[in-house]
Amino acid sequence: LARTKVVAGSVVQGRTKALKSASVKIRSLDGAFKRATVTDITGSFRFDTVPAGSYVVTASKKEFSCRRPVRITLEGAADAAPQQPLTCTPTKK
Repeated sequence: LARTKVVAGSVVQGRTKALKSASVKIRSLDGAFKRATVTDITGSFRFDTVPAGSYVVTASKKEFSCRRPVRITLEGAADAAPQQPLTCTPTKK
């Protein structure tokens, strides 16, 4: 059995305000693995059973502009998280 990892993190508005109900996607660089989830009330997300490899994590939410995708690499025994929260800012109307 191949070992799997947990990828967890958060999405924030500005520097620290939790952004609930944001869509978060993880995709392997080769496109073979894709998952999506939604942040909870604390802005947190979690992907379980992610195989070792290199990934891009993105966030999006209607009426928000989110920072560029974050790349992470899963290897060894450790789980992973983006180094900093994924950041989104409200779009102006």
